[in-house]
Amino acid sequence: MWNDLWWTEEAEERFNQSLNGMKLDVNIGKLMPRYVEAGTETNWLFFGHSGRHMDCGLWHAIMFKFFNFVPSYCRFRCYKVVIRIPTVETLLRFHNFVQAFPLFLESCTPLHGKCGIDERWYTDTPYDAFFYCDGLEMGIERYKQVKSLLRDHFSFAPDLPVILKRACTEFERAYGPTNGEFWQEPMPLKHIDLQRRLEDVYASTLLEVRQPEWLVNKVYRRWIKFANTHGDKTWLNYYAGESDFLSAKATTYHHLADETKGMKGRDSKGKFTKVKE
Repeated sequence: MWNDLWWTEEAEERFNQSLNGMKLDVNIGKLMPRYVEAGTETNWLFFGHSGRHMDCGLWHAIMFKFFNFVPSYCRFRCYKVVIRIPTVETLLRFHNFVQAFPLFLESCTPLHGKCGIDERWYTDTPYDAFFYCDGLEMGIERYKQVKSLLRDHFSFAPDLPVILKRACTEFERAYGPTNGEFWQEPMPLKHIDLQRRLEDVYASTLLEVRQPEWLVNKVYRRWIKFANTHGDKTWLNYYAGESDFLSAKATTYHHLADETKGMKGRDSKGKFTKVKE
């Protein structure tokens, strides 16, 4: 492989950069991202079944980030229903609500998604929920379901903004709107070949995501701290009766500015003395 014509100096440099955070899985002879094993420091809580068809840890974090191309699934099959969530209280309530989605749906394709903090500077909402869909047809079906469920069963915020989009925002920033020319063209043969070769080097990151209760509580606390930092105090509505234990209350002295008007100096006890007229 390494002697093939595609393996240029540039490709070797990109490959070496990608090794940071990787380990070699000796059982399968492929590189595996270390973060796949942990996932305890995360902004996101996942729901539904894992996306068996979605290998984002390989496609986005390796192929796009280091080798500068959009993998075939991302280019042609990936659609997402996205809910824009304005406050952390809404986010907390939505996460509880989404667990009941299957109860409201008599039959549907398996749910797969996540919700949490979106810290990307080029997105304009602090929190999001994503439902991942395999193809446009499934995306349209899921969009209708989500809109209906919010309207009929999420009385706290039934009119949350919901959109159906294609592929990752980072891909669209790099290659233009997903209804544009790039996205309509066939995938270049060199990228098809490169994807196949990289799949021989890097292991799949597809895992069944199970987040235990202690981790859910840890992520909740992360959400609340983020909200508090950004002036979002709505978490106090969710945790009714809780005191604002996160905000440090400063001892202030600005009231002395008013007390010292018309005063000069201090007496033997440290009190301000009046100016003689």
